[in-house]
Amino acid sequence: MDNPINLPPFENFAEASHEVLRFLYEEIGLGLWMMTRVANDDWVVLQAEAHKYQVSDGTVFHWQDSFCSQMVQGFGPQVANDVQQWQVYKNSEIANQIKIGAYIGVPIYLSNGELFGTLCAIDPEPQQKDIEKHLPIVQLCARLLATVLDNELLVIEQQRQVKALQDESTRDPLTGLLNRRGWQKRLEQEISRIKRYASPASLFVIDLDNLKQVNDREGHNKGDEYIKKAALAIQTIMREEDVVARIGGDEFAMLAIECSQKGAEAIGEKLSEAFAKADIEASIGVANHHYQDSLEKTFDNADQAMYQQKRAKQNSRNTKQLSD
Repeated sequence: MDNPINLPPFENFAEASHEVLRFLYEEIGLGLWMMTRVANDDWVVLQAEAHKYQVSDGTVFHWQDSFCSQMVQGFGPQVANDVQQWQVYKNSEIANQIKIGAYIGVPIYLSNGELFGTLCAIDPEPQQKDIEKHLPIVQLCARLLATVLDNELLVIEQQRQVKALQDESTRDPLTGLLNRRGWQKRLEQEISRIKRYASPASLFVIDLDNLKQVNDREGHNKGDEYIKKAALAIQTIMREEDVVARIGGDEFAMLAIECSQKGAEAIGEKLSEAFAKADIEASIGVANHHYQDSLEKTFDNADQAMYQQKRAKQNSRNTKQLSD
């Protein structure tokens, strides 16, 4: 009797994606198969099986230019054996950049309903009409990959929570938030995830405007209460996956993961409202992180934005005093 075939599980989502793309190419053909990620305005190729196009892992297109963007919105079909028959595809920007004769695309949704990206394929030449018969297998592969991805992201989140609880040396004793050491360690952990999945993120730097005055006027115990009240206000609006730290005497930082520019604007408004409700005056700087940049660069951008807001407040107060 022959030994059973050894079919070990895939190590991760990326490996599973590559194998699925290879399988679909062998079964269906088409010159390029891709697993993509929608990251703000970017359409990022996470994995590619390319035979007729110069596209590889990490290639970036503009999301709104893509066939997949039109497909997800319901403006075009999931299968177009001849894209010239579909005005929305024929006139798309990406069709002006590369030759596309046929298209297959299926969205990848996470369990929370969020659009992660797409599983898609193109070929320079139109295909036979019966290519539509392959759509169910592509849809099945997309759902299976979404399940692998969902479970992988869940494990990462659980590991993040365990690590955050295990190391008390990374905690600020006054607020219970991460301290600067903990902040740096978490950034090192998160940057690999952000790059792996081309995840959108936003970084906030928050500086308390009046802590020195509170300390001078009412004493350091009142100053500590002011800091704790500010930390609590931040915690009331943070999401479970966000990373928040007290990185200095009167300075906090927050990394909002899977957060677009629109999401960052909403968080900024909630932060301002929470501080106003707690009678806290603070300057807030925010910068949107691009997955190809370093988090240090994004932090510097947020820090500069915070100081710009602080200077604008001071200039406004000076102008008001002069007018009075």
